[in-house]
Amino acid sequence: MSITGKIKQHLEDYLSEFVYGGIDGAVTTFAVVAGATGARFDTKVILVLGIANLVADGFSMGVGSSTARLPMCHSSRWGSCRSLFIFLM
Repeated sequence: MSITGKIKQHLEDYLSEFVYGGIDGAVTTFAVVAGATGARFDTKVILVLGIANLVADGFSMGVGSSTARLPMCHSSRWGSCRSLFIFLM
């Protein structure tokens, strides 16, 4: 498979996650900023809250997506999966 084919396949695999994450991030960031504006916070505080929310939401979505793709670990195999879970946490 060519490089462009691999890139296209990779984008197709993750496009739905990008769309879902973008919509989720926009809605939650709007809610935080609207709440801070309603509370009449200073403009700098509103910007910091918005940026912090974007970073936290991106991290949360990334970790959630990564852990959802992990194979389920049964009690008999827990030792082999434990190091991977500790690394992600």
